[in-house]
Amino acid sequence: MKGLLYKEVASLMGLYKKNLVLVAVIYGALSVVTRNNFFLFFGIWMMGFYSLSSFSLDDASGWGRYARTLPISDKQIVGAKFLAALIFMALALVYALVIGAVCWAMDSASFAWADFLAGVLLVTAVALLSVGLMFYFAVKFGPEKSRNYFMVAALAVFAVFFLAGQGGLLEAPSEGDLGAVLTWMESHMVLVPLAAIALAGLVFFLCYLASCAVYRRKEF
Repeated sequence: MKGLLYKEVASLMGLYKKNLVLVAVIYGALSVVTRNNFFLFFGIWMMGFYSLSSFSLDDASGWGRYARTLPISDKQIVGAKFLAALIFMALALVYALVIGAVCWAMDSASFAWADFLAGVLLVTAVALLSVGLMFYFAVKFGPEKSRNYFMVAALAVFAVFFLAGQGGLLEAPSEGDLGAVLTWMESHMVLVPLAAIALAGLVFFLCYLASCAVYRRKEF
């Protein structure tokens, strides 16, 4: 398993090393200068999607056929890809925290740590959900088609909520109700992001199990 994980991380770093350094420098500088956390948040999400390229590299090199001749299980092959994605997202998360600490050191009076940490956790949850689904689609349909299927799934979810709202199934909250919800979320600033992380982590794990089941039946 260690060898598979090294293969995933090394191949991705070999492909994106210069790009990652450049993005880290630019996004970090923009975050410090503009005091805008968007660049750090987007970086966490983007790092997860960088790891999707491992599927394209495998297809181009014929890794799938070769891997079937090795004394490794399908779960280990798929698991290495999911773990590599977690490592990349974890690195981006740590980098975001470091830049956040720099911003806090430069202007501690205006830097809201609680809001920043909540944002980091929520974006990480979104990244886990997105990457889990993308990886499942990549295993089942291939890396090129996976992006299309992911976009269709995302648009379908949006369409369901939009049509439900237009049809009156979802009522817009009143100002009083909305205020109560916002007040509750502010008083549970830690609980909401942690719950989102837990739910996203569960979906990510389920996507891993589903990907293993699909990969087991796959022919190369």
